[in-house]
Amino acid sequence: MPIADQAPQESAQALSELQPAEPTTQEQQSPPSWLPRWAWVDSWAGALAPLFDGLARLRVVGAVAIALVAISAFTPGFTTIPPIDRDESRFSQATRQMVATGDYVEIRFQNDARYQKPIGIYWLQSAAVTLYGAEDGQAPIWVYRTVSFAGAVAAALLVYWLALGFGAPPVAFAAGLLVALTILLGAEARLAKTDAMLFATILVAQGILAKAFLGRRDSSVKFWHAGLFWTAVAAGILIKGPILPMVVGSTALVASLFERKIAWLRRLRPGLGFMWMLILTLPWFIAIGITSGGEFYAQSIGRDLFEKIGQSRERPFVPPGAYTFGFFPTLGWPLAPLAFLAIPFAIASWRDKSTRFLVAWIVPTWVIFELSATKLPHYILPIYPALAILAARMMVYEKIPQGWLAGVAKGLFLLIPVAGTIGLPIVLYVYGDSISPFGVAAMVLGLVLLIGAFLLIWRSHARASLVLITLGTVFLYSGAFGFHVPAARTIWVTPQLVTALDGVRCENPELATLGYNEPSLVLMTRTDLRMLDSAEAAADFLAEGGCRAAFVDAPFVEGMFEDLARLTPEESTSASTVRLLARVEGININGGDELNMHVFAAGE
Repeated sequence: MPIADQAPQESAQALSELQPAEPTTQEQQSPPSWLPRWAWVDSWAGALAPLFDGLARLRVVGAVAIALVAISAFTPGFTTIPPIDRDESRFSQATRQMVATGDYVEIRFQNDARYQKPIGIYWLQSAAVTLYGAEDGQAPIWVYRTVSFAGAVAAALLVYWLALGFGAPPVAFAAGLLVALTILLGAEARLAKTDAMLFATILVAQGILAKAFLGRRDSSVKFWHAGLFWTAVAAGILIKGPILPMVVGSTALVASLFERKIAWLRRLRPGLGFMWMLILTLPWFIAIGITSGGEFYAQSIGRDLFEKIGQSRERPFVPPGAYTFGFFPTLGWPLAPLAFLAIPFAIASWRDKSTRFLVAWIVPTWVIFELSATKLPHYILPIYPALAILAARMMVYEKIPQGWLAGVAKGLFLLIPVAGTIGLPIVLYVYGDSISPFGVAAMVLGLVLLIGAFLLIWRSHARASLVLITLGTVFLYSGAFGFHVPAARTIWVTPQLVTALDGVRCENPELATLGYNEPSLVLMTRTDLRMLDSAEAAADFLAEGGCRAAFVDAPFVEGMFEDLARLTPEESTSASTVRLLARVEGININGGDELNMHVFAAGE
């Protein structure tokens, strides 16, 4: 179902006429002297472009292909990468406690309230854990991640559905592929937190908003379309508060300013729709307000939202421009260089109403996040689809610009594949981690295919290049996420500490940690893990009696034994049995601090 009433073929024809037709092979820009001039580069296009066209022609085939590509891109490392600190482990542990206690209103991490985000993602993760059969919440990390995985795959398909209103099916197919292959969406698909599923809800809302904006008549937005729009808004609010309303609201505002009218918004039935949204969201917000005594609002709005806007809590202040010159060119690959190449085509197509909607989608959200104090890479994920549609139009209609600036953007296309293929094995080697030959082989093969895609882009064979971009990126991610990242034992400290507990001679020991208080250690051990703050506290813990184990960082070990030596004979009964189980060296992924953890057992 196209979003706009205008036939996609008509829209495609109108857009394709905005610039001259593609030159013949002989007229195409010759590559620099350091690139091959061989005719077989052009012959690839003759073989690959029909493959792309064939997959894109039928909508069902295109949707299935996008789903398969997304699954192939997101699966490597999905079950083998350990829990990542800190957000993923915090979300998963809070869900684990929710399932274990049966309290689906409160959100807690150990004994502390966790009020930074609303309840939505915890409900979804709880459902996944329950379906897995873990009534106590004790499930592997991949179970918690299934919500994000499903959200990311759904997002790729929703981009395809949404983009059908902005061009012919090949445009939608290319846009769906580009979003599915981005590094950032792949990372979010492997993380048990909010952003992949939030992304899917934003796309539902934006798709129907676009339908309202691009439609010729009020009847173009049916009653159930409006209901779905407000349901998506409610779901987004329950998952991550104000982010969805901000993206959708800023898009609607700027699009209205472009058109100098707001009557089109009536198609969304705002009166009934807003009431429906309140029906869906208010019960939990009222319940948590009563249960927390208002503390939820103080934390989520006062200390989480406003501080992120005006004072960075999670990172040092990052100046404006970080997304434009840092996060997007790297984590937005392979979309990023193609989106930069699409800027001239977007300017040339400004008279097209759909282009103005895409600009209204991109610019205000990008500016808001560039001006905020806290800048995390995933914040601008919601604008990727609009950028992908602009890039897809350029590539399907093969309007790749020329010139030195375009050459720089094309050159940047190979930066991430080359850096990853060479850099990841070097990093593993430097830190003494194992290097998988399968990982190296997969990434090298991916790099070769992407070099082929680069040559096709340079020769303006854009549709053919998308086939090699897809294949090369999947191989690249298979090597990186499937082999290299799980093998980086230096940063996976928690799994090594948990493995060391196998040496404890009793079952279910009491646990404590000193110097390493990451949430993943709580998630992978027990909810009542004690967080100690001094060597004296560690000594007292080991001397308390009963079976117990402690994780102690090296700077505290000597002081701990000095405190143990000062204990009275009655206090030192258990302390005399303290023994070292293992030493685990590594780097804390948060902050990069070196760790030399000692695992002690007592009272066995």
